[in-house]
Amino acid sequence: KSDLTFTDFASRMARSQVGIELGIRTRLLPLFFGKNRAWIERFLLAAPDFTTLGLKHFAGRRLPRKKIARTALSAAWHVAREARYTG
Repeated sequence: KSDLTFTDFASRMARSQVGIELGIRTRLLPLFFGKNRAWIERFLLAAPDFTTLGLKHFAGRRLPRKKIARTALSAAWHVAREARYTG
């Protein structure tokens, strides 16, 4: 029996790799254009590995776990540093 109503489309899409990617981008996009934009721009200039990793991910390239871990630690350091100076 074929279901052509598409009632489960949204839930199937949300669970797919494309849906997960779109969900992440939807949640992160406000950071780049909202009140945190200046901080994000400073961070991206100070941590070029983060930008490189993002570009490789966007291009569908394999991301080495070591590079992901190093980039995550760098991001955490920058967040802590920013919180220290602005908090």
